Amino acid sequence: MTTSASDKQKSTEPVTKTENSETVTKYSRLPETKNSPVRRNNRRPQKSFQGSNVSGPIFQYFMTGDDAQVATTPTKKRPSLGSLSDVGSSFDGELPEQSPRKMTICEAIDEKFSPVNYSACSFTSIGLSPVKHDKDGTVRVPWTLVLEDRNIAFAGDSDTLCKYCGNVRDLDLSHNDLQSWSEIVKILKEMPHLEQLNLGQNKRLSLSYDFSTLVQSQYTNGEQSKAEKPLSNDSPSTESCPGSEVNDPQTEHDVQKKPPVSLPLTLPSAEGLRGHRDDFVHTSLKTLVLINTGAPMDTIAQMLPRLPSLEELHLSLNGYKQIENSVMKIVEPHSRVKTLYFTDNHFSDWRDFAKLGHIFPKTKNLYLACNQLPCIDISFEGVFTSLESLHLGGNKLDSWDCLDRLNELQSLKSLRIHDIPFYANYDPDPTIRRSLCIARLKNVSHLNGSAVSPDNRIDAERFLIRHYLDHHPKPQRYFELVDKYGQLEKLGEVDLSPIEQICLQLHCSEMEICKEIQVKPSITVLQLKTCVSEIIGIGLKDFNLFYKDAMMEEAFGPVGCFSELKLMSIQLSTAGLCDQSELHARTISRHHNAQRQPSR
Repeated sequence: MTTSASDKQKSTEPVTKTENSETVTKYSRLPETKNSPVRRNNRRPQKSFQGSNVSGPIFQYFMTGDDAQVATTPTKKRPSLGSLSDVGSSFDGELPEQSPRKMTICEAIDEKFSPVNYSACSFTSIGLSPVKHDKDGTVRVPWTLVLEDRNIAFAGDSDTLCKYCGNVRDLDLSHNDLQSWSEIVKILKEMPHLEQLNLGQNKRLSLSYDFSTLVQSQYTNGEQSKAEKPLSNDSPSTESCPGSEVNDPQTEHDVQKKPPVSLPLTLPSAEGLRGHRDDFVHTSLKTLVLINTGAPMDTIAQMLPRLPSLEELHLSLNGYKQIENSVMKIVEPHSRVKTLYFTDNHFSDWRDFAKLGHIFPKTKNLYLACNQLPCIDISFEGVFTSLESLHLGGNKLDSWDCLDRLNELQSLKSLRIHDIPFYANYDPDPTIRRSLCIARLKNVSHLNGSAVSPDNRIDAERFLIRHYLDHHPKPQRYFELVDKYGQLEKLGEVDLSPIEQICLQLHCSEMEICKEIQVKPSITVLQLKTCVSEIIGIGLKDFNLFYKDAMMEEAFGPVGCFSELKLMSIQLSTAGLCDQSELHARTISRHHNAQRQPSR
């Protein structure tokens, strides 16, 4: 029986029927071909888990390639994403089929933890998704959530965001396109347990944000806050997140009935903010990363009182040139920040360093590498009284006196000063430079990452005294160390390098020869005797070679001070010959040789 091509095609198409208002897809057996594997079982492919209407589709399985040709449950494709001219699109050398559209956090979670991105039909389920879906409709995502480079522009609906990420502790939103600080406020409001937040590379956060308008919105009749101005027409509505169509009529009725109240618009303190239910104060956040965002200092100054538990702040690569006086008028000292990163900015005045000490008085670790700070021209008295670690590498420190200024930081224990100008203009020996740095920094226990032991400090301080004996003017640290160790003299120079050549005095009374010869102390006695044989013109077996031993001369006088060189294989240095030693060659008489010959 023959089958046409159209019949073969119909045999592989899915057959769909409706059972209890649910769509079920059945598959017929695939024909066996040379290029396609044969499915040996008739198991129906498993359906992906469907979430509730409030939280959107949360899929239970990851998908991966396998030899079974199983089609996944048909999913709704995304609409057209527009052209490359849309905001947020990128071009990496190849023209993409569709430019990425702006997303919310909930949409990014659905995309990451669901198999909608897999268009091939040869997939099988291999494991459970880390996203959990409770019976009450609450979605549980992992405590550590990484959504890096997902083209996220908006926080999304508040209720949906709270259901998805209410228990998140560590959130990475770097390399996204968050539109404004109002989105950050919404994220922090709906994630009360958040401890670490990474917002690096979100360039739109360079726009200033006035937090006082956030407080104003608490006393108005429900109008939109002026601080949350939409930047484009892509701002999401309540329909942007799956299942976000939740309206509370009672709430809307209460808002309409609430009368407007005219109050002065002043920025309250953190204690005052805690008294209002909807005011932005986040008491759990400990680490905030704003690297390469260009976040304005006035916005950060307004945000600090609302983050009372903040301990680590990253503000590197933001192009800061100075801290304006207007910022110092509105900022409140934050005593909980312990680690502060300000690397790769453009600070060129040490007065900004003092301003940082006023804003963050209890900082223990400060990173100011790769700025443009020159020679220290201010006093550090009363600044950064708790500072223990300081990184100044890559700045323009051009004088050794800068190290004396750093001694005013009484609690400083660790210092890094790589790639600074006064290193390049000094002795290239790193040991000398390190010793001088240790001696000048009286409180430092770690220099450039290496520990400074008590013995290292004593040697370095004594070295500084001897080093500046012939140098003028002398630093103040020199006189302090002289009072500690006394006036030291220079050490004697001892040359321990190996001797390349020695000079020997050769004497031969029979041949009336007295001559100086230059030899290497590493040659053997046999080589020396060969050289002497060529000089006196006598064969090796016709003379004996003696050297004058100074120690033997003291013990036995000039007659018994000669020792014969009998071992031909040892070196001259081992035999006891040194520079200016005397050699004596004595010929062997023929009569003596005849007596030594055995009788026949």
